[in-house]
Amino acid sequence: MRDAMGVMQHHDAVTGTEKQAVADDYVRILTEAINGCGDVTRTAINNLVGNNSNLELKSCLLLNISLCEETESSEDFLVTIYNPISHVVSQYVRLPVSGDSYMVTDYNGESVVSQLVPIPQSVLNIPYRNSSALNELVFRATDLPPLGFTSYHVTVSSSTGSSGTTRQSNDTNIGNT
Repeated sequence: MRDAMGVMQHHDAVTGTEKQAVADDYVRILTEAINGCGDVTRTAINNLVGNNSNLELKSCLLLNISLCEETESSEDFLVTIYNPISHVVSQYVRLPVSGDSYMVTDYNGESVVSQLVPIPQSVLNIPYRNSSALNELVFRATDLPPLGFTSYHVTVSSSTGSSGTTRQSNDTNIGNT
């Protein structure tokens, strides 16, 4: 990762003035570095969780275009959110999903309020975005520990509105209620 970050700080990488072949090489270098870090992270999380667990960590590197194979195709998954800063924070989480109703619970098994928000048409129209997701599941991850992580359990609900915590919305923004 150190080598990749050194390359990414080259003036052409920062400004975007490189030729396309060079940009493609930058993407390759950074992707290899991120995947290498994923292996280290997977080992660290399994050591922290203990009990001889062998959790499979998968990253969603295309969330910026609302694309994540795991959240779109799984009916039951864990979302682990890492807080890289030195104080407690709360953050909204947006996950592209294909279903109509979801239940989100925290590490204590408590329900977390969530909302299905339509993915904007401009994002749906992005070339090469191969995704069946039309909505994003949005919830607030609260009190993320400093330099730590918290996991949330997401499951597909049997019918729309059955959980009482997921609500469909056509709004395109989220605010305090």
